[in-house]
Amino acid sequence: MPPFVLRNSTLCGPSDKAVKVSVWKRIILSFLLLLTCQPPAQAGGRATVFNVVIEMIVGAGGVFAAAHSAEAKAIYDQKAAVVDDLKERKLNPRDGAIFQIYFSVDPHSAHRWFLSPNVYALVQPEGQGDFIPASITKGYRGQPLSLTIYGRQIRPGGRILVHILDDKEFWNTTWNSLLQTEIPFPVVGVTVTPMVKVQWGANGKIRVLNKDITFQPPGRMATADITVPSASDGIWMADGTLYDVEKKPVGKLQFGQIWRADPRLLTEMSTLTWRIVFWGGLAIVLGLVFVWQFKRTDAKA
Repeated sequence: MPPFVLRNSTLCGPSDKAVKVSVWKRIILSFLLLLTCQPPAQAGGRATVFNVVIEMIVGAGGVFAAAHSAEAKAIYDQKAAVVDDLKERKLNPRDGAIFQIYFSVDPHSAHRWFLSPNVYALVQPEGQGDFIPASITKGYRGQPLSLTIYGRQIRPGGRILVHILDDKEFWNTTWNSLLQTEIPFPVVGVTVTPMVKVQWGANGKIRVLNKDITFQPPGRMATADITVPSASDGIWMADGTLYDVEKKPVGKLQFGQIWRADPRLLTEMSTLTWRIVFWGGLAIVLGLVFVWQFKRTDAKA
């Protein structure tokens, strides 16, 4: 059989049908190649994968030197599972961060005549508002306390005020009401305390936003003023001193950001997504143009 045939006195190659099949094969193969391609490896030889969005990094030397560094290490060792656990709680990890607060304060700074104070914290990250970690320690006697909380990232140079307060309600009825709905949840085995958005009014009352709950003015035990240090990986720890209302030092506090969304991987995922959308859309358009062109050729023939 001859390698080609003559049609209307014109030299022809493969049939139009064969050409159409060949073109579609090339389009499909090109699209599959785009879908399966991976972004280039990061510096240090660590390759990234499309479905890896968030990276947890612990800075050199660890986050804390105290015993609670065990929680930070657990989160670091299971960083891939952190994202899954947060999404399971319907939390958006893109701008999220996990923090730890570690402090001890002189219980006498509560200025109570009897009984020990019922201690809780109020956190004011600069530009974000007022928050209460949903945790209270009743009958506090000066022991170190640790809280692992989830919130929004805090940028370098930002200020954080941490107030240690004393709930003076005898039966702690307001706190009991709050704790019925704000329940700690696990992230890779570490217990994370919910952060409740509140408004601390000039009259001293603390109103829980989106809930019909208001705390009576608490006793002010101490406050620490922290400035977020600069860290290339976004993981940091800052030491602070707790001062009472008379500006006397009454305790120590550490505040650290031990997990955050890695902006490099977020950028890569966004870039790769748009690349797939662009080239995939272009392949579809070109395919439609080829089909239209072949139909025109067939119609003229």
